[in-house]
Amino acid sequence: MQPPPVLCLNGSDSHDLTSTCPASANCPRPVIIGLYGLPGSGKSFLLNILKCGLSHAEFSFYDGSQVIAAGTLGDLRAFQNLDEDDKDRVRDRAIRRIKQESFDSGRSAIVTGHAMFWAEDEVAGQLVYTPADLDTYTHILYLDVPAEEIAGYRSSDQKRSRPAVSIAHLIKWQQEEKKQLRHLCRSHDITFTTITQRQISMGKIVPFIKDLKTHTDDLNSRLAQQRMDDFITTGSERPETVLVFDADKTLAPQDSGELFWELASIPSAEADERFPLKSLFSSPLRYSYTAFRQATFLCEEAIGDNKEYDDCCDRVALMIKLHSEILDLLHLVSGRTHVRALVLTCGLRRVWEKVLKRERLAKTVTVIGGGRLSDALVMTPALKAALVTRLRDVHGSYVWAFGDSPLDVEMLQAANQAIVVTGDKALRSTSMDEALTSSIGKAGFRPHQAVLVKCNCSP
Repeated sequence: MQPPPVLCLNGSDSHDLTSTCPASANCPRPVIIGLYGLPGSGKSFLLNILKCGLSHAEFSFYDGSQVIAAGTLGDLRAFQNLDEDDKDRVRDRAIRRIKQESFDSGRSAIVTGHAMFWAEDEVAGQLVYTPADLDTYTHILYLDVPAEEIAGYRSSDQKRSRPAVSIAHLIKWQQEEKKQLRHLCRSHDITFTTITQRQISMGKIVPFIKDLKTHTDDLNSRLAQQRMDDFITTGSERPETVLVFDADKTLAPQDSGELFWELASIPSAEADERFPLKSLFSSPLRYSYTAFRQATFLCEEAIGDNKEYDDCCDRVALMIKLHSEILDLLHLVSGRTHVRALVLTCGLRRVWEKVLKRERLAKTVTVIGGGRLSDALVMTPALKAALVTRLRDVHGSYVWAFGDSPLDVEMLQAANQAIVVTGDKALRSTSMDEALTSSIGKAGFRPHQAVLVKCNCSP
């Protein structure tokens, strides 16, 4: 059976989806945000909130089911009567149409969609996304509503008849859907996060969506450059020399991210949830801008309240003890005007500020990094290197860079002098040894080594 022809949203018949920009490599990828969640979780309600709160000159809004219904010669029931292959073709054409309209209009799109259908009497759910979905979405937001409330919504829905489903099945369905979407998004350069009813009721979703539209890798770099420029121009004298430090396992033997997730995660959760950064950075996203934005969203999911987050950072900071040699160096620098210290961290900026404050270094050592949406930026290994290059080439500073891992190699290479911080030989990173072996000698790269033995005393 051939699927009914897909219609334009204005009702005219069209099959040409490649007439404009998508085929061009020079065309920026439009921001297209998918709103997902179980049937009855409130996606349409949220879409209406966004229609009221966002500019229609900047955003287009689509109910995915209505787009599919409009794309068949009939209605949604006609679509449901198609076989699965034909349904996939209609879904494919519908999302491509939305993508094309976003290119043509210059507006971002917000689309409600379904990832999986799962009848309670079936062993497994049926995934209903298409390759075109994964090629189109830049972000997917999952409406994470308690299963008990979804069951109540479904039973009281007067607009449509929904089959009765047990709360236990809704929980299983929701967990599987989130798991599948997280994996798919990381494999296709899509940012994924969950959103809650509390965030919606507090009015946080509209500004969050605006941030998704405007925050790009390029904007992130400009924000970081501005903060570093402010660091240079603050004070009566520009520094001749800048000491640039990585934070985790460089300033101290501890890793703030590992400690944070030990406190924030649920002990009974699966490994991917207890150690989410490990699975994130081992995904195809690796250590990209998207990966570190995703890490920020994970942090927001785990602890949404700012006061609770700050309290958790307090607890993490108390578990971190700076290397005594680095602590002495930072105090020595704090008494100089021609030398300054700067920390560039891919980890949690707030933690390291608290650690430095405890050591009476908050006024003399600047930390640039993220960890929270309110920080407005994320630090990446490539950005660290770019900032060091800017320090050296634009501001004319002589840069000493200190790092410990392969993620720091670009930054170390960009500096005038590079110091590789290592600990006990038995505990040293073999991956760092390999990274250095392949880098030493290239473009004159000759790093020095600083062996700092871990202190077992309490901070």
